[in-house]
Amino acid sequence: MTSQQLKGTILATGAAGGIGTGWLHEHLQSEHARSHLTIYVTHPSFPGQLREILDKEGDGCRFEIVEIDLSILENVKIFTRVLSGRVESNDIPRIRLLILIAGVMFLDPTTKDGIGFTTEGFEKTWALNYAANVCLILGLLPVMSEKGRIVWLASSSHDPSFRTSRPLYTPGTVSLFKAGDGEVERFAKATDKIEEGDEVHGAVRRYAASKLSMTMFMYALQRRLSSSSSFNQIKILANSPGTVGGTSITSSMPWYVRMVMQYLLVPLQALFVLIWGNGNLRTAKVAGGDLQWCCWSTELKGGDYVDGREVITSSPESLNIKKQKCLWVGTRKLLGLKEEMTALGDGIQGGF
Repeated sequence: MTSQQLKGTILATGAAGGIGTGWLHEHLQSEHARSHLTIYVTHPSFPGQLREILDKEGDGCRFEIVEIDLSILENVKIFTRVLSGRVESNDIPRIRLLILIAGVMFLDPTTKDGIGFTTEGFEKTWALNYAANVCLILGLLPVMSEKGRIVWLASSSHDPSFRTSRPLYTPGTVSLFKAGDGEVERFAKATDKIEEGDEVHGAVRRYAASKLSMTMFMYALQRRLSSSSSFNQIKILANSPGTVGGTSITSSMPWYVRMVMQYLLVPLQALFVLIWGNGNLRTAKVAGGDLQWCCWSTELKGGDYVDGREVITSSPESLNIKKQKCLWVGTRKLLGLKEEMTALGDGIQGGF
């Protein structure tokens, strides 16, 4: 199939392992893998099993593999410019789907508080889980197809009142983000003090902050897309996969966390799936299938927050429009995205 015959381009991050591999198997079994060009973005140091799976299951599929460290935002911006140029020159079709699975929960063993920073000065979890996704979305939005879709991997950890999140916070905590100047920078630079002995919980809280940021960004962006004359048929959706063991998300965590998440949960989650289906414990295969469903289902609306295959309501804090505005403005300033974000307007007639 020539580039002119393809229905579009799919860009996927994080398909080299864990939930991403679950999605990859589902994708390669679908007609979309053969009717679209799929560009897989992987980390140069963590190729996973992507190449082996594509060689085994990707017969008849058009694909490219691009190696990028997504936590370095200048890399991401350069990549979006290059890819946009290829679309504009008709080298590849317009982008029909962004599937953003890549994520990390980073604990730096070389620092006293466990916080690690990129060479650009951003906390590593926030940089990859939030800032890189924002740069990819806004950089590629102008070359997406008319009915393009953006699907990203959410997490119930964004809600401090969720039952598995409560032990991370002081009792009664219902909010992570304060609406005010400098709040985005507080997340981006991880300025909250971490007490001795709280390093692991601190890493999980930073992960939660990055997922809350993406959830609020999704709602703010969808309002702008819906009110835009150019992008009003493009949808952005969140998919929360539940708890999935056997992935590399906790690879930088202490041995006892890795033991539970990478080994002990694996047989349990298979049993949970058999009994409860859409329960909190799921396998990478089930989570990958749910992601694939979110990518193509005609039942979903822009801005839907999907748990497995059920549309639910995200945390009350994530729905706070004042906080969404604070995040939008702060992100625009901190990431140097004034032109891209200002061009989308306010998203609500007469105001934010």
